[in-house]
Amino acid sequence: MTQAIPSTPRRRLLAAGATALALGPFTSPRAQAYPTRPIKLIVPYPPGGTTDLVARAFAEPLARELGQQIVVDNRPGAATHIGTDAAMRSAPDGYTLLLSTSGLATNFATGPVPPFDPQKTLAPITLINQMAFVVCANPSAPFSNVRELLAAARARPGRITIGSASLEYVARLLNAQSGVDILHVPYKGGAAAMNDAMSGQIDLAVALVPVMLPQIRSGRLKPIGVSTDRRAGALPQVPTFIESGESSFRVDSWYGLHGPAGLPRPLVRQLSEAARKVLTQPEFVERQRAIGSDLLWSTPEELAMRLKNDTEEALRIARELKLSPGS
Repeated sequence: MTQAIPSTPRRRLLAAGATALALGPFTSPRAQAYPTRPIKLIVPYPPGGTTDLVARAFAEPLARELGQQIVVDNRPGAATHIGTDAAMRSAPDGYTLLLSTSGLATNFATGPVPPFDPQKTLAPITLINQMAFVVCANPSAPFSNVRELLAAARARPGRITIGSASLEYVARLLNAQSGVDILHVPYKGGAAAMNDAMSGQIDLAVALVPVMLPQIRSGRLKPIGVSTDRRAGALPQVPTFIESGESSFRVDSWYGLHGPAGLPRPLVRQLSEAARKVLTQPEFVERQRAIGSDLLWSTPEELAMRLKNDTEEALRIARELKLSPGS
């Protein structure tokens, strides 16, 4: 499913011509001309979810900055592998980009393991944002903060339940880094887990902040703690697990922008700089923070290092927790 993000017309041809005259014949005409046609942004998830919303919110101002349309192309399936494979096999000309996720790292630990190495087959451009996971409980639950939850879990090992959609990795990390035994209950979708937490069928639910935010704001779920080392911008009143002093629970999810390997450095720099301008616009920052997305621009080198470090960390944690791909 595709949707074109409209661009704002820009007077780039006169500016490009003036720049060419000023810089002389050694300036690359290819770098000056880009982009001259619409750019495809592959999103490896279906429409309507958190990843799709992140992609469309980012694509609109980026299209204005670049002066060209950005067409969002949803390619879901195989834990992001289908969309990622399509992006990495595209021509390295800047006209096909990938809305990448931290799944590029964690899939090696939790599966399905990709049949490619994203560190070799993709060209990093920039981080876009990071999001915390938030653990929530039914409003009538007998605990309202991290310390109370951990005390209850230690008093009743294996009796307190936490539901999620495909987040056993996160739930087991919570247990390991908090010294507790909370029983994970898998769900096919996050909405079902939240509904059961709201009705009291399970004690807790865990999901990304944007997923939980409407239920938190309506009072149907109470937030216990967030999973990052800093409080989430949308939930400044909710402490981190680390703040309790009784847990080292820390995990986040990030989104980034990649192209296929071989993307010319001038295009990488141009896209990275355009993204920086978008991701540092105060109004855009505040709008995204309000929905649970903490924007985070990076250099291409920083994104490459983040992917490398996160992959190594995910594999280390998987070994410690005895996780197998598919958890």
